Amino acid sequence: MKFMFPTMVGVSDQFKESLDQMLNDHREVDVKEILSCSTTDVIGTCAFGLECNSLKDPNAAFREYDCKVIMPSKLRLIRSIFLRIPKLAAALRLPILSKEISNFFLGIVRQTIEHREKNNIQRNDFMNLLIHLKNNDTLDEENKIKLGKLTLEQVAAQVFVFFVAGFETSSTTFALYELALNPDMQILSMGSMKVA
Repeated sequence: MKFMFPTMVGVSDQFKESLDQMLNDHREVDVKEILSCSTTDVIGTCAFGLECNSLKDPNAAFREYDCKVIMPSKLRLIRSIFLRIPKLAAALRLPILSKEISNFFLGIVRQTIEHREKNNIQRNDFMNLLIHLKNNDTLDEENKIKLGKLTLEQVAAQVFVFFVAGFETSSTTFALYELALNPDMQILSMGSMKVA
C-alpha cells in the first residue's frame, strides 16, 4: 500500500480539480457520487493500473460496471441465498456474477497482463503483485508447501474482490466522514431526502 500512495495522491489531485470546477460552476454537488467516482479511479489505477477517468466522465466503463455490481437485483439476491449453500450452488452451476460482468473484468485483467508482459511494464500496484504470483511458484513457508502459480481466473478474482471491497465501503465512509465534520450539511441533505 505504501508504494501505491503516489498513485492515490494523483487521483486525489484530480478529485480536488473536479470538485473545484463544480464549485466554481455553482453546481450542486452529490458528495456520495463524486466520492464514488474518486474511489473508482483510485481502485482502478491501483488494482488494474488503468486510468478510469470517472471523475471527468461519470459514465466511464468502470463506473458503469461499479453500479452494475452493487445495484441490488432479484437475481443477485437469489444467487446470494443459494451461495450460502455451496453444494446446492455448485450442483445448480450458479454463478455469482452475470456473464457480462465476469467477461468485463476478465477481459480487462487479460488485456492488462498481456500489455504489461509484452512491454515489460513494472508498476507499484496490486496488479504487479498478482502478475508476479501468476508467473512464479509461491511457497507457504509456515507449512512448507509449494502452492504453485495463480491462473488468469484467480488473478481476475483477486482484482475483482479488491475492486468491490474497496469501492462502496470507501466512498460511503468518506461521505459519512464529511457529513460528520459538517453538521450544517446534514440538515441540508436530510431536507432533500424524500420519504417513501
